[in-house]
Amino acid sequence: MNMRFRPTPYRDLHLGHVWVAWHNWRLAAASGGEFVFIADDIVYRLQSCQNNGFPISKAVERNVEDLQCLGLAPTQVVYSSDNAEAQASAARTLGLTPPGKDGAQSFIGNYVLTPDNQPLVMYHPWITATRVVDDFTYQVNGFVRGDEWHLRSEVALYDWFYRRLYGGNPPGQAYVPVVRRELLPEKESKAVGATTIRDLRAAGYSAAEILETLQECAAVSSAKGLRDLVIPDGVLDTETKRTVPLTASLAQRWRDQAGSYAAETAPWAIAAGRTVKRVSGRLSAIERYGKGML
Repeated sequence: MNMRFRPTPYRDLHLGHVWVAWHNWRLAAASGGEFVFIADDIVYRLQSCQNNGFPISKAVERNVEDLQCLGLAPTQVVYSSDNAEAQASAARTLGLTPPGKDGAQSFIGNYVLTPDNQPLVMYHPWITATRVVDDFTYQVNGFVRGDEWHLRSEVALYDWFYRRLYGGNPPGQAYVPVVRRELLPEKESKAVGATTIRDLRAAGYSAAEILETLQECAAVSSAKGLRDLVIPDGVLDTETKRTVPLTASLAQRWRDQAGSYAAETAPWAIAAGRTVKRVSGRLSAIERYGKGML
């Protein structure tokens, strides 16, 4: 199963990125597939939006280095803009016009409504088409994303574009809770100045401390019925350097399953299996273990 992680490479990775990357990496590793890092640089090149103080190529280099330090090394690192010719051909087939270079507003598509009847911007259809082309080019079978409505709004359009362009079943999509700090109403993001992996590494956190603490926070959040993965105040903080210790039952369950294929998938299933939803296509490992391990 080839999985992909597709960040926008204009700032360093934060915990929300790592949570999504970890799911994709584990599923690829457990099935002997590829873990593809696709730099979603096309929007920022069109906008000339390299607003983090260093160029896109440097941001990609730093992102990949963070993943390697966490033990989540990609097997391929590619740029979406490398597929510009194939993307242009797909756009012509679909009757789409690429957005202009006049700023972020040109990338906005239609508004959709959330369950709370709040308007939400959906990505420009051309942006969705570029993702379809990239996934086909790099033989991606599935991907896990954060459970956000603006991402879910793409699902039907993505599947329709894929079938229209290539036929067959599109890659499977699954969604995991977004990462949020306990005292903040919004998810970890570049926009709100989230703590980066480089910040945590500089503060002395090991890869195991970062990943295991995220897993434990996910298990606790799920048990409490929370929609998000909530990190308690002071945990994975650069000032306090505090992690959440594994509960005895969770740690014992992991030890009992050591060495088996289930052990490769169980931590993911325990942490997020109740909240991941199979949205479209086929993602059998997620569906089987997400249900079977709980």
